Amino acid sequence: MDILYGIMKETWAITVEMSPYLLFGFLCAGLLHSISSKNHILRHLSKPSFASVVKSALVGVPLPLCSCAVIPVASHLHEEGASPGATISFLTSTPNTGVDSIAVTYGMLGPVWAIVRPITAMFSGIFSGVVTNCFSQQDATSTAEDPPQQQSTKTWRNKFVSIFRYAFFDIVHSIGKWLLIGIIIGGVIAFALPQSFVDQYLHSPVVSYLAMIIIGLPMYVCSTGSIPIAVALIGKGLSPGAALIFLITGPATNSATMSYVWGKMGKKVLVAYLASIIITAISFGFMFDYFYPHINTMIHHHHHGHESSPFAVACAVFLIVLFVNAYIPRRKKTSCCSKK
Repeated sequence: MDILYGIMKETWAITVEMSPYLLFGFLCAGLLHSISSKNHILRHLSKPSFASVVKSALVGVPLPLCSCAVIPVASHLHEEGASPGATISFLTSTPNTGVDSIAVTYGMLGPVWAIVRPITAMFSGIFSGVVTNCFSQQDATSTAEDPPQQQSTKTWRNKFVSIFRYAFFDIVHSIGKWLLIGIIIGGVIAFALPQSFVDQYLHSPVVSYLAMIIIGLPMYVCSTGSIPIAVALIGKGLSPGAALIFLITGPATNSATMSYVWGKMGKKVLVAYLASIIITAISFGFMFDYFYPHINTMIHHHHHGHESSPFAVACAVFLIVLFVNAYIPRRKKTSCCSKK
């Protein structure tokens, strides 16, 4: 019982700390969803050029799609004429971060991480897209045109309801289960993993970097759900650079994504895709450790220096209600993230 209580206590502490930022991120995602136009996006991604790769990465960074939910979106973009490079750029940058995970990253890890993580995601998307275009061939004259746009007749009330539904129901339905798993894993690590484990087995940068890559690449974890895991590992002594590598490789891909890329774009593109992510992860992880030697202390104080406020507790309770609501109606349905 003591073990269960300890895990539940750590899990609750993580939930309380991240809930206000997570709910704010969900709301921002709802607003973003209400103003985005998929057809307009497609028109800019059709040519196999550097510009289309950059645009794809920029579009993907703020979108709150997990690495499973992003597959059908990326597939649609590709089928509608987006170049392989733009498709891979979107497939890499989108699940790596989002407005929700940026908000939670700021709340749990601080402003430095909240800046570095989306920049890393954007660079990872651009790099993977450029490399993919070098290994694939597509008609450079392929274009995608916007179909006629219909005038929106939504009232302000309908728009508000649409934003609220997407922010607190659709997104939670998509990533709620995996986010909850990430929070629980973070609680287990924070309680059960001894400090000596990291010091004994992951003290070497080479070993810790490789371990995070091996764990992260095939694993499914959403960009927000990966944060409590990274925070718990940092609290046990893992270097910030190694934690950043996990935050890059974990959300960026999984076995389902790799299977999709292989089946739709070929083995060469898959190799280029994975190699780009690994190179980016190691490079940014190394630079992060090199330029921020005292980041462990900063993160430790940031993570453990806050007391639970009534507002944060209320947000945590509301988040749990959203989780329950997301699970019960979906028990007899198949969500995109369950198709592994």
